[in-house]
Amino acid sequence: MSTARALHRAISHASALYDGRQYARASEVAGEAAELASSVGRANRAAFAWTLQAKAYQALRDPRWREPLDRALSEIPRIGTEERAVIAWETRTVEAMGLISEQRVDEAARAYSDAIEAVTELVSGIGGFFADQAYHRIDQTRLNLAILEHWRGDVSKALGMCAGVIESSRRRKDHPVLLGALVARASIQLLLEEYEDAADCLEAFFHYFPQTDFSGTHPIAIMTLVLRAATEYAKGQALAGAVDDAIDNLEQVCEQAERVPEAASARAETLAMLGRAHLVSGRAERAAECARAAAELASADPVITSDAQAVLATALLSSGRFEHARQAVRAGLDGIREVDAPLARLELLALDAEISSALGRHDEAVELIREAVGHLVLASGRTGTTGHRQRLLSAQANYHQRFLDIAVTAAEHGAPHAGLAALEASEAAREDTLAALLRQTSRTLDPRLAELLGQIDRLRVLCVERPRSSTEETARFGPPLAYWEKRLEELRGELGHLVSDEFSRLYIPVTLDAETLITASGDAAILSVTATDDDSEGLSGVVTWSIPGCAPGVRRFGLSVKETRILHSVMSNDRRFRSRWGEVADGVAAQLMPAPLRDWLLRSTSVRELVVVADNTLRALPVAALPLSDDTVVADRAAVNRLPLLRLLLHARTAPAPRAPDARTRVVAYCNPELPGSMQELRALSDLATAGAVDLTLIDRAEELAPALRRTSPDVLVLSTHGSGEGLAYEFQFVGGRSLACADLLGLPLPPFFVAAACSSGSDAGADPTGLIATALATGCSALAAGAWALPDRSTAEILKAMYGAIAPSGRFTRRINDAVKSVYRTLPRENPVEWAGLMVTELPEPKRTADEADEADERD
Repeated sequence: MSTARALHRAISHASALYDGRQYARASEVAGEAAELASSVGRANRAAFAWTLQAKAYQALRDPRWREPLDRALSEIPRIGTEERAVIAWETRTVEAMGLISEQRVDEAARAYSDAIEAVTELVSGIGGFFADQAYHRIDQTRLNLAILEHWRGDVSKALGMCAGVIESSRRRKDHPVLLGALVARASIQLLLEEYEDAADCLEAFFHYFPQTDFSGTHPIAIMTLVLRAATEYAKGQALAGAVDDAIDNLEQVCEQAERVPEAASARAETLAMLGRAHLVSGRAERAAECARAAAELASADPVITSDAQAVLATALLSSGRFEHARQAVRAGLDGIREVDAPLARLELLALDAEISSALGRHDEAVELIREAVGHLVLASGRTGTTGHRQRLLSAQANYHQRFLDIAVTAAEHGAPHAGLAALEASEAAREDTLAALLRQTSRTLDPRLAELLGQIDRLRVLCVERPRSSTEETARFGPPLAYWEKRLEELRGELGHLVSDEFSRLYIPVTLDAETLITASGDAAILSVTATDDDSEGLSGVVTWSIPGCAPGVRRFGLSVKETRILHSVMSNDRRFRSRWGEVADGVAAQLMPAPLRDWLLRSTSVRELVVVADNTLRALPVAALPLSDDTVVADRAAVNRLPLLRLLLHARTAPAPRAPDARTRVVAYCNPELPGSMQELRALSDLATAGAVDLTLIDRAEELAPALRRTSPDVLVLSTHGSGEGLAYEFQFVGGRSLACADLLGLPLPPFFVAAACSSGSDAGADPTGLIATALATGCSALAAGAWALPDRSTAEILKAMYGAIAPSGRFTRRINDAVKSVYRTLPRENPVEWAGLMVTELPEPKRTADEADEADERD
């Protein structure tokens, strides 16, 4: 027999053994064939045989797969052009599968990219059958890359890749690849709660499946496809409430899957989903059985295996078997130790924290919360487009509540760092919400800004934190990480020219630690109020606080139905109940103002600063009106600085240009002539101008604002008028002309201080990063006074007139507004905070100063 014929028979025999699932024998025969091919200089046959041996080793879970694969790669340069492309694609694809089994996901992605690059050679200059085969391989590899992006949490990129594969394979009638892409896309859409789109994908799957020719598809691949489709279909059933139907379908599919034991990954995924369905139906023991079976399959897919461990841990936790649950969690975390999959790690860490809390290991639970929050923020920043981030995080929203509950329990048991964990969990939820709202008003953005944000969306995923072992290996997977980081910084700089640096910082979620926030607060205290439930039982949630020199604290709060109704009436300026504030003020303060913070304020003989963040329905909370004692409210002892994000504590205001000590304050103002209170403010400002205390520039039309700002470089901008709207669409009304939209402020040189005395300019307009508060701070302001609700005309004018009397081009704006409120509010009906507590002041920290400079500033204040 000739050598060529013997070689052909040996390779054919090895392939038949592999297809017959006799992997051990297949590896032996393939190795012998490869050695023979190498000895006679048949590089193409040698590379094919070495690759086949590597595949057989992988099927056996044998780590020796790397050696024959390296030998196959070494043969490729000696192969002719057409064959080289096909064999290189096959070899790189097998390499990627092996790397995935070893949790080296970034390297696997690079191998898939190399496979696409290799087979692309078939497309140019070769038509017909070879081009079809090339596109088949390209689409299959792109689909595999999409699955890796799904692991990493970049669902937007994964969805886009799936859509491209679906379009290409449908056009070419490549049904095997089309079916895989439909299932992968449905899986992501279910995660994002896009249920109708997911149902459309699965309906298309079941339409094309009977028409598909699987003659060239391996039985394992077919069974894997069927299992994953059934899993996603059952997931949709369970989400729709038909849990029993989902369980029946999954059990039938699992029985069929036993006929193809090599489809371990898909079978494990199906069993894990069956376990989750049993958990929903209250069958914890059955769920544990399914999860154990899934984990014992030793799947080559580490994320699926970790999912099985999460199901097992949840089942064991629900039945009180805490130590066994912890073992399952730790096994799951070990399995993805080097895998870049933040959502998978997030679920396991959350479970680990709950188990630690249940076991009374509260210090450990707190540290696990803080680690988990980092992965939650990472998942948010990596999700891609903001719309997808919003839907993904709404599906994961219970994590914030769970973390806060665990932190409160830990605090009740004396865990010293519980308050730190609560601050970080609250801030993460706050940033997720704000970032997710960004594009809801994107139609009002400058086109250049919208394009920049789109580019940042696409680049951010390349610059997020990755496992240490992978950061050194990005150079072969496209440009090095440093290149993308540099490009992202360039884009942030361009964004800064449009809306300044603060806006770009607000837009891009990154991890932080509470210690840094507390240090940045300096001598100020922090009060964070997060409403988690607002139902028929009343308003409840979590309050977290930090006092200089003390460990931060956290506890729950709960308002009665009456307290909730009257508080809401105050925040919405509802006339029906707001006059009854005195009936509930003490009770509301007892819940929202922790005793240590209250005592700290009462001990002081001077006015302190209190930094407040309040979320959800409490964003207009009248903190200044909360009683501290029988005759003292917060405004008597603290200047309240209302921040939309605690992260703003890290971003000091821009240092003003040097001014002469006796320089007059420059003011640009518009006062609505139809509002009596605005006219009172105008007279007060005019009197100051006449007395030489200020340089006053009045405008009558919205179009006059930009020239006035550029011409006078003012210290203070005053807009005292009606206002309405949300986000960048919020509008200040100008009598007899067009309104001034918040979007119009982008790019303008706003002065350090901005008095936006318009209804709800600080609550509705300031509720997201495109609102007035964020926009003003992002475009030059150091401090902003805005309306928490529909501001009363007369009393607001009295407060602002008092503030104008002490106006200055520098100093703490919060202090000046608070002094004005104190000088006026006792002459107003104190039982109704609507009359005097509606101005929200948001102010950035001042630049760090020397001790002498600080003393001089205190004297001026």
